[in-house]
Amino acid sequence: MMRKKKILWGILLLTISLSLTACGQSKFSFYIMGQNVIPDNIVEQLQKNMPQTIDSIPVEVDVTPMFNQEKLIVEIAAGGHSILILPYKEFELFAEQGGLVPLDSLFDKEKYKDGIITYKDPNSKDQAEQTHLLGVPMNSTAWFKNSGYTSEKMYAFIPGNTPNVEQSKQILQQIMKN
Repeated sequence: MMRKKKILWGILLLTISLSLTACGQSKFSFYIMGQNVIPDNIVEQLQKNMPQTIDSIPVEVDVTPMFNQEKLIVEIAAGGHSILILPYKEFELFAEQGGLVPLDSLFDKEKYKDGIITYKDPNSKDQAEQTHLLGVPMNSTAWFKNSGYTSEKMYAFIPGNTPNVEQSKQILQQIMKN
């Protein structure tokens, strides 16, 4: 029993330290994880084809080449990434739980119907259902096309714990224009 408490306290302290580390962040971070293995040459191209800075902010592209559900949960919980790019199925699972930044004001909902999700808002007292555009497809962007990524349907979304919501929205808009 005492050992379990120590383990739980350790996990809590790790989570807090990761959160505090992310608070002082002065970079913009993409996190990409595919359901299928992403070949090394595609990973390199995704990193190479993204500018090193956007609006004078350093940009980091973190790609996990093999799918790992536990790692994905840790990456999302840690909160250090500005935009997450995942297979549609994973995006949809996270979107249905709420907690993602709505993109309704940024993009044409008619153009991105697959990114419109109905979910129960975990922040409202009555957990009312809401419907919003929460993700956009990346496969048609110049960034993904120029990197040679054609494998699976990937969606970008902004998690609620992104370090800077407005900055994430602006950069996602820029990527979708190209």
